[in-house]
Amino acid sequence: MITRIVLTVLLLSSVSGAFGQQVGQNAPGFTVDLLGGGTTSLSGYTGKVVYLFFFGWNCSHCVSPNGPLSQTQVAATHAGKPFQALGLDVWNGSSTGVQTFKSQTGIQYPLGLMASTIQTLYQVPQQDYSVVIDQTGIIRYRGAFVNPLEINAVVNQLLMTADVNAEAATPITFALQQNYPNPFNPTTTITYSLPHTARVTLTVHDILGQELAKVVDETVEPGVHTVSFDGARLASCVYFYRLQSDAFVQTKVMTLVR
Repeated sequence: MITRIVLTVLLLSSVSGAFGQQVGQNAPGFTVDLLGGGTTSLSGYTGKVVYLFFFGWNCSHCVSPNGPLSQTQVAATHAGKPFQALGLDVWNGSSTGVQTFKSQTGIQYPLGLMASTIQTLYQVPQQDYSVVIDQTGIIRYRGAFVNPLEINAVVNQLLMTADVNAEAATPITFALQQNYPNPFNPTTTITYSLPHTARVTLTVHDILGQELAKVVDETVEPGVHTVSFDGARLASCVYFYRLQSDAFVQTKVMTLVR
C-alpha cells in the first residue's frame, strides 16, 4: 500500500537568539580525579545524558545560587533516569576547599578535582558554566551559569528521543516527533515513523503557502526515519511543521534563532 505523506513547515514570525560555539561537536574525552577518591571518565557515561557544571570552589555565584540550583533544579530533576551530573573544579582547589564547596551547596553528584585542563579542552570561558552532552557524546548545550529551564529542556528532549528510538523498529502507526534541536541554528532534524511503505514529501512553506524548499520527495520504507532541515537561507522565525496522510494529520512547532 502506498500512502502519500506531505510534511510542510509554515513560517509564522521572527525571533532572535544565539547558540554556543561547540554545540553539535563531539565532546572531548577526559578522565578526572574525584573528591573522596577514585576517578571517572566521560567514556564511562556512554548511553547517558551528561550534565557538566564547571565551577570555582570559592566562586561566590557558584556557591550561591548556581551550585545549589545545579543540584535541586537539574540533577535531582532527572534522578532515576539515564542521566549523570558531574561537577568540575576549574580553580584547581584542594580537596578541603572542594569539600567545603560541596557542603555549602548541598551538591550530591560527583565533583572532579583539578579540572582546569578540562576547561581548556572544552573552551569554557569562565567558571560557573554548564554543558550538556547527549548519549552518543555530542555537545547539545553550552551556557554561562545554571539556567534550569534551558538545561532541562535540552535534557528532557534527549531523554525523550532515546525513548522513541528504543521503540520497535517497525511502528504500528504514523507519528511525527518533535524536531531536535529546538530552537535550532541553522539545522535541525525531524523524525517521523511509517507503519508501511509510503510516499513522503517534505516541503517548506511561508505562511502564504509559497514553497521555499523541498527537502524530501520519495517513497520511504516502513520504520523510523530522520531527515535534516537546513534553515540557513531563512530568517529567525517560528515554524509549524506538519505530517499528513489520508486520515492522519499532526502539526508541531519549531523555532529558528540566530
